[in-house]
Amino acid sequence: MKKFTRTFIVTFMLVLSMIFATSAVIAAVAPLPAGVQEGINYIDDNTVVLVLLAPDKGTAEVTGTFNDWGLTEMNKTPDDEHFWIQLENLTAGQEYIYQYLVDGTIRISDPFAEKILDPWNDQDIPEENYPGLIAWGTDEDREKGLASVFQTAQEPYQWQVTDFQAPLQHHLVAYELLIRDWTEQRSFQSVIDSMPYLKKLGINAIELMPVNEFDGNLSWGYNPSHYFAVDKMYGPKEKLQELIDVAHQHGLAVIIDMVYNHTFNQSPLASLYWNPDGGTEGQPAQDNPWYNETPPHTCVAWGNDFDHESPYTQEFFDRVNKFWIEEFKIDGFRYDFTKGLTQTYSTSETWQDGQNCGNWTDWSRINIIKRMADKVWEVKDDAYIILEHWGNAEEEDELVSHGNGMLTWRKLHYNFEKLLCGEETNNLSLGGAQSDTRIVFSGSHDEERLAFSTLNCQSNATAMMQRMKLGAAFIYTVPGPKMLWMFEELAMDYSLFTCEDGSVQYNDGCKLAVKPFKWNEYMTDPNRVDVYETYADIINLRTQNQVFTHGYFRFDEDGDANFDDYETGALRQIQITHETMDVVIIGNFGNEGGSITPAFTKQGTWYNYLNKEYPTYEYTGQTSYYLAPGQFEIFTSVPIDDNQVLAPTNLTTTISGNDVTLNWVDNADNETAYQIERSTSATGGFVALPLQPVNTTSYIDQGLANGKYYYRVRANGDSEPSDYSETVPAQVGPTPGVKVHFKNTDNWNPVKIYVFDWDSKTAIDGWTWSGVNMTQESNSPWYTYTIEVEVTPGMVFNNGSGLKSKDLTRTTEGWYDFGSEQWYDVCPGDCPTPPVPEISVDKPGGEYEETVTVVLSASNNGNITYTTDGTDPRNGVDYNEALTFTSTTQLRAIATNNEGESDELDETYTVIHPVPVLTVDPKGGEFVGVIDVTLEASHNGVIYYTLDGSDPKNGTITHSGQLQFAGDTPLRAIALNDNGYSNEIEEYYDKVESTCDTIFYYNSNNWSTVNIYLFNANGDALAGWQWPGEPMIQIDNSKWYYFVNCETVDVGIVFNNGSGQQSDNEFSNSGWFYNGSWYTTCPGNCPGEQPEGLALHCKKPSDWSTVYLYYWSTTPSVSSPGWPGVPMSDTDGDGWYDYTIEGVECANVIFSNQGAPQTGNLTNVCEESWYDNGWVSDPGFKNAGMTAQINTFVSKPYPNPFSKEINIRINEADAEVTVQILSLKGSIVFTDVLSSENDGILTIHPSIPEGLYLLQITSKNTIQTFRILKE
Repeated sequence: MKKFTRTFIVTFMLVLSMIFATSAVIAAVAPLPAGVQEGINYIDDNTVVLVLLAPDKGTAEVTGTFNDWGLTEMNKTPDDEHFWIQLENLTAGQEYIYQYLVDGTIRISDPFAEKILDPWNDQDIPEENYPGLIAWGTDEDREKGLASVFQTAQEPYQWQVTDFQAPLQHHLVAYELLIRDWTEQRSFQSVIDSMPYLKKLGINAIELMPVNEFDGNLSWGYNPSHYFAVDKMYGPKEKLQELIDVAHQHGLAVIIDMVYNHTFNQSPLASLYWNPDGGTEGQPAQDNPWYNETPPHTCVAWGNDFDHESPYTQEFFDRVNKFWIEEFKIDGFRYDFTKGLTQTYSTSETWQDGQNCGNWTDWSRINIIKRMADKVWEVKDDAYIILEHWGNAEEEDELVSHGNGMLTWRKLHYNFEKLLCGEETNNLSLGGAQSDTRIVFSGSHDEERLAFSTLNCQSNATAMMQRMKLGAAFIYTVPGPKMLWMFEELAMDYSLFTCEDGSVQYNDGCKLAVKPFKWNEYMTDPNRVDVYETYADIINLRTQNQVFTHGYFRFDEDGDANFDDYETGALRQIQITHETMDVVIIGNFGNEGGSITPAFTKQGTWYNYLNKEYPTYEYTGQTSYYLAPGQFEIFTSVPIDDNQVLAPTNLTTTISGNDVTLNWVDNADNETAYQIERSTSATGGFVALPLQPVNTTSYIDQGLANGKYYYRVRANGDSEPSDYSETVPAQVGPTPGVKVHFKNTDNWNPVKIYVFDWDSKTAIDGWTWSGVNMTQESNSPWYTYTIEVEVTPGMVFNNGSGLKSKDLTRTTEGWYDFGSEQWYDVCPGDCPTPPVPEISVDKPGGEYEETVTVVLSASNNGNITYTTDGTDPRNGVDYNEALTFTSTTQLRAIATNNEGESDELDETYTVIHPVPVLTVDPKGGEFVGVIDVTLEASHNGVIYYTLDGSDPKNGTITHSGQLQFAGDTPLRAIALNDNGYSNEIEEYYDKVESTCDTIFYYNSNNWSTVNIYLFNANGDALAGWQWPGEPMIQIDNSKWYYFVNCETVDVGIVFNNGSGQQSDNEFSNSGWFYNGSWYTTCPGNCPGEQPEGLALHCKKPSDWSTVYLYYWSTTPSVSSPGWPGVPMSDTDGDGWYDYTIEGVECANVIFSNQGAPQTGNLTNVCEESWYDNGWVSDPGFKNAGMTAQINTFVSKPYPNPFSKEINIRINEADAEVTVQILSLKGSIVFTDVLSSENDGILTIHPSIPEGLYLLQITSKNTIQTFRILKE
């Protein structure tokens, strides 16, 4: 039966209340206080008003800690809609727990509360996630159930970014993230710590899976219970606000996932009107204002289904949307299963049969979603609205074209899954990847991970990772919004459907199971790091170049350069053209090699983007390009400048007294300094402030005079600087008055103005209705008033007797015509006769350093003329823009209008050109280990220094001012600008031995930050230590970092990057930690050392004419050659071809016959090696043509490092071996001949000094070599 309408219910219940008034218990009736809304209303620090929406309920009482869990009766409104109570004499800042008791039996939490206590789950929330959480879990608490919390006098979060500009919708690259499975911490903080990782990836938005209060602690969040409360498992609401703020500082938008289709039984909206006898376990009652009794669409339904045609439901979710936008500054919503937001009845039991749950266009549902979207855009007109809709094309097209434009999900998972496996290449298209109205993805939280399915069909993990990179090239370069599911960029090959017992079963229970954390494993795997870096290269290429957002795009899906035949195959390509550049992307999805015809748009040089040296391809006409299975290339018609310095973004200003603090996002990784510039005009006259060091993200401009200033920032580079950031204003001191004029077209008497805070829509201290009288201007219909407040002014013109204008705002002088209800910048008519003008200047005359910029202004439409040579300004030039003086200047100016001229302004500006002031930090003295020294010069001084005691005027220039000393060092320095030399710095830095120990760490993972965290033998943090610990100091430009450990107890150590990646627990007070092992001296890649080179040898196959070597991902990093690489040479004619990669210790390599055929990817080659259809052992037998495989007769030596003896297990019975230990220079320091005894284990007792050696073992014709460390 259709529910009663709201009007009928109210009328009917009023009649019943009159009939039974003599026998029923009637709540006190009182209207709602003005200005309150449903939920918690904070009146002041000691008073709240609680409002409960409970249509047609008889009574409501509130109980909680404020009344010692007694019952306080609530007032009932005359329309039977609401109950309310005002609570007074509360303690400011104290958290109070409370619940509602309705009709004497229904106990519920507040559906509008921003914090909910759960007696069954809160005790499992870690203290580090939610410090100081109220205890709520006793048997008595469980009897009460879920409870709400209110707290007066809360400190509002101080936002650092208040005006974030989210990326345009069709530019989106969103990262779908489940906080539960992100890191072991499962917290908002863990995402904050990972922000540099996400920023480097190139994405521009984070899409958080649900974070509002849900059932349990370890859910995905699609079982919501409360919509205004943040789920405490992840942290308090302030941490979520900080997460969003930090994301905005990094230029990343934040989208949150909301579930408006259903809740389960924990929701108070369901409990308040519940039929315990309905369904199998109860269901919403027929009179529930928010829910259907049963879902009208039975084919797909979960929990309790909302009635989205109910005005109660609509008002509730409009309030939810507004709350998250205003309270958390989110940038948009992803709405889950919007196909369910319908009241259209359907009994279909299948998904794809053409009924409403399938593909039938449902105009009721369309109108429901449109209405909600319009309400969202009333609050934030550029909010993203993303729908998981799965409707037919007609319905989705109608939705995405409405209003400001929504997006619907579009998944290409099946297509990519098959193509990355090399299957169905002749049947599947990727054309759906292009759309400006669908957000396209190859994987989300609902599908099996692509890497897992690809690994199962490819031969090995290396092939799988190559295929993942291929897939990235063919989705993230395609124009239109895109999304990737977390860890795709690391080729996570752990099945999404892994159950808690480790098995893989394709059901919801296993899909939703908690998954293990792979950070340590993946971020120490160079192959997976390479996948991440390739994704980052591709996504950054997209987000930083207009061709991918504004170019003309075409797909050729059979590799013949014919874009009109719509045929598909294994070889595919993308062509994008734009005035800035053209792009051609080619790839092979098949399992066999093949040749493609690249669709180059012009003859000449093309550049391969993913080769850091931009190897060129000369295109002279139609050509054929061979691609191995899984191979892809991205060619651009112009070189992409990897050395380009990225501009800072999200510049903000904060005012404190006469100081302005600037904050910005550092987007560059190759800047040499930051240049901040200030002006008093938004259009010019900027002057440079002192240079700031690399990685700076804030600056305080101190001691400014009152006035309005404008700032901009850019990053300097080795050659060209970056673009400027946006220009932002800063008002120091009181806001200048805003003069407003009102045309009294209705002959009001008096004419008054009331001023209020426009942003908060609240009263301003000292202002009461109806405001103050305005002043008539020269017997005209115009009245004027100058508003002087420190907030954005709102105003209402009125006559003090009920007649008034609408709410208005104005921040510059303006003329409001009440007749036309329009603002004008100048008087539009019937203008008052202006008095003579007044002229003013923003800076008085006097002494200034370097340059001074002044701004002239005149009132009453005065026209300014001026001179700067002391002559009469009446004969001067017209003033149009700010004036900048670089030398002593007399400024004379005058303003005139039709009524006369102003007084003359006469100011003299004396510009002093100071020499630089040079400072050093720290000053000289004793130090331990390595010391970092910073030199800074004011007034654009260039710093010269020496380290040998000689005159610094003849020394070396330092642009960064950053020096590092590792020994006794005499420092002399001086700075020079156009005005002369600075003071000279002369300091001596004396290195001394310390009782402290030094810990060294080799940053093989290329973390941007290396931290060290120390704990004691019990696993507890040492006094004064908090995670993630202290930053380690980089030594020179190497991968080695150090920390001076002065703790007096044995310590445990965790090396980490502060963003979720960390080492295992280590135990040592000193030493060198290198690739998982401790050493007493530097074991390799030492600071100041250059690797001698990696020598490689390949036995040429008989059917090859030559041998080429291609290498990449080297350690240390060097540029890779263009394919097929460099020619190797057979210098002694023995068939072995040789090449040494200079300055490299490790590399990934491929040998080929100048391109084809070729070997597979040979990864992590880290010592001199020989290849003959497989790796073979030492060169001692290469001339004899021996090809024994590595690791055939002995296992790795152990322990390693060793102190007295080392053991080797021999895998061949009765084997005799020769054992030699060699220095790293090749000299033999120990030798012996041994036979296998004692179960094949050899024990060696070499008497050699401590250090790093090579252990060489020879058996018959086979030699094996290992690195060993003697401690």
